[in-house]
Amino acid sequence: MSLNHVQAHCAPETAKVISRAVSLNGPTITRSILSWQHNTVCSIRTAKVGRYWYCFLFSVIISFPVTAQNTSAPGRRSDQLLWFRYHLELPLNKQWQLEQEVEERAYIYPWSHAEFRMRSHLVRTLGKGWKADAGFMVVWELNPVEPYREAGSPRIELRPHQQISYAHDAGEHFSFLHTYKLEERFFQQENREGEYKNAGIAFERMRYRYELEIAWHITNSLDLKIADEIVLQTGPEVGPNPFDRNEAGAGFTLKLSEAFAFSTFYRYRYNPQGYGEVVVHQHIGQFILTHIINKK
Repeated sequence: MSLNHVQAHCAPETAKVISRAVSLNGPTITRSILSWQHNTVCSIRTAKVGRYWYCFLFSVIISFPVTAQNTSAPGRRSDQLLWFRYHLELPLNKQWQLEQEVEERAYIYPWSHAEFRMRSHLVRTLGKGWKADAGFMVVWELNPVEPYREAGSPRIELRPHQQISYAHDAGEHFSFLHTYKLEERFFQQENREGEYKNAGIAFERMRYRYELEIAWHITNSLDLKIADEIVLQTGPEVGPNPFDRNEAGAGFTLKLSEAFAFSTFYRYRYNPQGYGEVVVHQHIGQFILTHIINKK
């Protein structure tokens, strides 16, 4: 790139200064100007690459709902649900924390109750990004678990769980969270009339879950998150295929104050049922209010 080209793109006053400087010490000034313009162009290109990367990431995230819509083929069922969760966190000290979750799940089309669940668990901070977690969940659901049922019979599930997680940063604005969870599932049994009454509770299956969550910390109070979870299962009521489901999603978490945060997510579930003769595709909108009680 020539010096004349540089002067042509400058203001008239700047061009005069460049001409006078070159007349005094031409080669040195020329090299300095060309070096400055080269660095400027490189900086602009770097900024554009960063902007394109953010646009690509955003495009991938918003594509989740679009790619999950074509689920009307025979042998498939498509459900739309809303989940509403209240999540309470009570730090006991620097290492221990008690958490409580209450969640209502409902079908949208047609509008009907699906599940109500309560979960209590104790979290232990191990250090260097590791945490251990153990707890218990109670689930009340209407069986069969599908939106177009004529009538449902209430059924209770008891679900102890153990969990370990590892979180680490990837640069200044990104972080990764790996979660490994083991669940033991006990279900209320049917009586002779086909109702879940006075028939006891029995163990039916063990479930193994791994979830990867990637968070982009846009600001100090706003995070963009994408996640994917694989779930396997074994047990006396499980068929030859141990695959339970795959769940992917994306959403935002907004910190409202030191005590409250609000999250909204879209989740897509691929869930084969029985021996795989029916595949359920679930499209889920989830809303979470997190309440942190700070003991001071």
